[in-house]
Amino acid sequence: MGEPSSVLTRLTRWLSTRQAIITALILLALVYAAWISYQYRRNLLYDFNLYYAAALGFRQGWDIYGMMQDINANDLTRWSALGQAVGVPDIAPPYRYPPLTAQLVLPFTLLPYRMAGILWITLTAVAYVISAWLIGKSSGYAFGPGLALWLLLLWVPALTTMHAGQINGFVLLALAVSFYGLARGRPWIAGIGLAVATLLKLVPGILVLYLFWRRQWKAGIIAIATSGLLMLASLLTFPISTLSAYFSNFFAMGQPGSLFTAAPNQGISGIVARLFGGVFPDPAIYRLYVAAALIVILVTFLYLWPLRSPNNTWPYEFGVLLCVINLITPYAWYHQLIWLLIPLLLVTATALARRQMAVLIILAILIFLSGAHGLFWHSFENSRWLTSFPAILTLTMYGLQIYYSRTAGTSVQPLAPLASQPT
Repeated sequence: MGEPSSVLTRLTRWLSTRQAIITALILLALVYAAWISYQYRRNLLYDFNLYYAAALGFRQGWDIYGMMQDINANDLTRWSALGQAVGVPDIAPPYRYPPLTAQLVLPFTLLPYRMAGILWITLTAVAYVISAWLIGKSSGYAFGPGLALWLLLLWVPALTTMHAGQINGFVLLALAVSFYGLARGRPWIAGIGLAVATLLKLVPGILVLYLFWRRQWKAGIIAIATSGLLMLASLLTFPISTLSAYFSNFFAMGQPGSLFTAAPNQGISGIVARLFGGVFPDPAIYRLYVAAALIVILVTFLYLWPLRSPNNTWPYEFGVLLCVINLITPYAWYHQLIWLLIPLLLVTATALARRQMAVLIILAILIFLSGAHGLFWHSFENSRWLTSFPAILTLTMYGLQIYYSRTAGTSVQPLAPLASQPT
């Protein structure tokens, strides 16, 4: 065994080789093929089944968005009737997404729901690999693509997203495309990528605001214009009433004042709800969550201050905001952490470049604990102390990215600068 720095030097050189990339791709193919086979036998892709039923329901005139009100009243009658009408059991209502998700699934309804679900998660696996490659290429490190693929192999949220047939794999792909577009100075790619991510799951819209904050006017305008066009595109496949129903029921999508204590919730709300549940009354715990979220928002605002054009630390800012999204929202389910492959690559790559063995060991431990949570959380879900390691990893990446961007001048190899573009 050599010195830690020499070990890390050899590791980064190996990650830059074709052998490292091909080995990672083979292992990913084997793991995902086995997982997809398991999901076929299990046949419980709850979230995909919901998208599938909603797509057919929109086409048949069901008031899908109005039915969100039923959930708030704990009434599943209409949702059960929808599942029976379209022949799709085991759905996980409500449908909280803009119409684009249902439109994306609409072609899959030409297949029986079980085969459609397997095709969906197979394409999700492909989206993961493309995303990892784009993120790695955008990092500015020669070992970036190899590292991204190996991190993907270790990142259990990828499996849990497929386990439910969630949309998050395609959200990650849209975010990776946007990240790549920014790195290459292509505002069209960046703007369209963020628009698609936002119209699949609303919260990436925070990154659209970031574009304007960093004076990326063209990319920001393209993101807004594309979002508008994608919303209007729902009129091509669904009844005209779909859009008005979406906006009229918009605030029914959330549940203000509610606490989500379940172990899969890896936002700040989940941490405080599990730690203090039964100790303080729920209203006090909710106020504590709001206060903690406001602190994160304030720290992030100070970090991003002032409003200016971006410098070579912009990838960290992009990653910080992805962490913020998962920290401050009322619920951030574990499978949503697949988006954090971007900041995970950034902090790991920087620690490798700076030869920071201690940081890498901490990250490795948290990745392992987060993976164990994703696979076995049912075994310890009643322990308030053992159910928040993924959130701790998110907070760690949040802090590391702020630290790295503030000390970028000492980096062994800088991240890829944002290519110049007209402002």
